[in-house]
Formats: sequence, C-alpha cells, structure tokens
Amino acid sequence: MPEARQPKRPPALFSIVGTINLAQTGGKPAEKCFTGPLWAPRNNGLFAKSVAKPKDACVITVLAPLRNWSFVVAAAIILKRYQNTQTREIGKLLINKGHTVTLAQAEKLIEATHGQNEVTGMCGGVFNNFLFMETGIPTNPVTVCGFSCRELCHVYEYLFVRTPPSNYNHRLLIPNLNLENF
Repeated sequence: MPEARQPKRPPALFSIVGTINLAQTGGKPAEKCFTGPLWAPRNNGLFAKSVAKPKDACVITVLAPLRNWSFVVAAAIILKRYQNTQTREIGKLLINKGHTVTLAQAEKLIEATHGQNEVTGMCGGVFNNFLFMETGIPTNPVTVCGFSCRELCHVYEYLFVRTPPSNYNHRLLIPNLNLENF
C-alpha cells in the first residue's frame, strides 16, 4: 500500500528578529505628529486622515522577510487568511487583532528606538521598516507607514496593496502578534 503523503507546507515568509516594548500612547492631532527637531519636514497631506487616538501598551514583533512579499500578502499570512481575501476585510481584521498602530504610536516607537537598530532588529536603511497604520476611513481602513532614521527621521506612506521597494533587507513591525501560533 502506498504511503500517504503530507501536503508540503509553504516556506515561511518571515523570521522573528526582535521585539520592542511600546508604552501606552496618548492621542494627539494628526498634524502634530512627526514634527520637532528629530523629524525631516513632511508633506502636510501625509497621513492626513489617519487616526492619532490613545492606545494601550503593546509588544511589537520585528519580522524579517525570507522571500518576496507584498504588504497585503504579509497581512493575510499573519492573519492566517487566504491571500485572495478583500484588502478592506484584511485591514479590518488587522485592526480588530491589534496589529495596527496609530500616528501617535508610530511617532513614539520611532523616537524611542532611534539609533538602536542593533538592539531592536530594525533596519537602518532608507524606508526599510514598515508598520500597518489605521486610517479611520471605512473603505480603506489600513495604510502602510514606511520609515527610516539616520540624522533625521523620515516617514512615507505606502499603499496597502503595494510591494515594498526591493523585497529584502526590510522589517515589518507587528503589534500584539501571538508568537505561539506564528
């Protein structure tokens, strides 16, 4: 009798390279985020509709890609959903599971970890670190915040359906990731 074969599990998309404890974050107006001496000047329309509400403390897991990926595919895999799930539904699930950040959280995280790439597992290159960010828009609930910090910190908004520029040497930062099921 032929031996039953187990279906092959697809290769992992990410490896875990670090974790960061982020303290509770207060809310503030979106236009007040990413300002001050650490920040490069930014386009006033950047994240204009994003939410800057208060959030509880959380642990952020830093993931490094092991193969080609896009933001929406990464989110589907993290959520254990089919990759053809509607992006709006994936965005809502990311928010409901606590895997997104607000503007105020992103700002606090970047400021708290500035210059500590070796400790945190984040990348020091140009726009190589990414977070899923709440928008407050029901039809498009999640966008992607890319950032890099050298002397000044720079932020950029990416479309959720986009592939990161060159697929390797990036980090995807996910709050509240259940590592037992990852």
